[in-house]
Amino acid sequence: MSRGSLSWWRSPYSFREKLDFAKYRFHAPKQNSTNLLWNDLREIGKGLCCLPSMKDEFSIIFTGDLMPFGDYPPKLSKDLSDFIDRSNYIVFNIEGIVTEKKRFLALSHSQKNLMEFLKSHGDRKIILNVANNHSSDFGHLDFQRQNSLFRENGFLVFGDNEEPMIIEDAVAFFPSTFLSNQSLLSGIPSSLNEINRWKQHSLFDRNYNIFMPHWGYEMHLHPSKQQISIAQKLIPTIFDSIVGNHSHSPHPVYTLADNSILATSLGNYCYLNMNPNHWFGSLLRLSFAKGAANHKPLLISVEVVYIKQSLTRKGIFIECSSSLDYKTSRSNINCFGLKYLRDVLK
Repeated sequence: MSRGSLSWWRSPYSFREKLDFAKYRFHAPKQNSTNLLWNDLREIGKGLCCLPSMKDEFSIIFTGDLMPFGDYPPKLSKDLSDFIDRSNYIVFNIEGIVTEKKRFLALSHSQKNLMEFLKSHGDRKIILNVANNHSSDFGHLDFQRQNSLFRENGFLVFGDNEEPMIIEDAVAFFPSTFLSNQSLLSGIPSSLNEINRWKQHSLFDRNYNIFMPHWGYEMHLHPSKQQISIAQKLIPTIFDSIVGNHSHSPHPVYTLADNSILATSLGNYCYLNMNPNHWFGSLLRLSFAKGAANHKPLLISVEVVYIKQSLTRKGIFIECSSSLDYKTSRSNINCFGLKYLRDVLK
């Protein structure tokens, strides 16, 4: 990450993209054209996709962006808690920085509140992906302090360098961010040329390799043409699957004929924000059975669950949702008044 001075505001978008960025904060998220998809993709949607039946040895849940949530840690519904409890690992995409500092348009998490929330997940092993466009909001030293803090508290952390996170000696997560509101993270691949270097990694042949990019456009409900083009170059030739984030609204989850998974965005996990466009997300659970020695594990099931948050006097309540109903959620924005306008461009 650059160690130079911070900009009060810098956007990774072009002027045309900035207009798009603003428009879909005053309207429901954008329905992109579905003809961008290549023929081998099949949408999983909400529910369970079972691959060849086999004993489930371990499972991993991936969440959308874990955004700042205010003074009260989010509360989960029983069905959501039960879904999480049936997994061995949960991978949170941390967006923003743990610091008590504040700065206009920067994202900061309270150390006490975030730690309390993360530790409330019982004996699940918590994995934190810290590569995102807000990672450099408070500079290099604050980013380092945050990641040291996470590790000191026993969490598994990746995304502060180009090294993959490997769990169970079987599944590897490869971090990347294509975007930054300041300077890009040094050592984190941010282009196809840099990503292609990973092909030489000695662990590729025996791990199930998941590329985890921070990419695309905010407030879109489908992947962009650029994301599809990149994905076609990366799976299955380099990576086995892609699980990305950044749009703050969940995209469909797709599977390919070879059982690769493409999840370009899982939306938000939670966010204290009065704009209902931020209130939806999805959880993706991948379950694996380990193969023979020096062979990749087998992906044996894929589950997708929609989630929705609601704001209460005591913070955020997150529950499973039967659909992604932005129209109904946006029908009450007049009740939020100036608070909605305050939050609409965040």
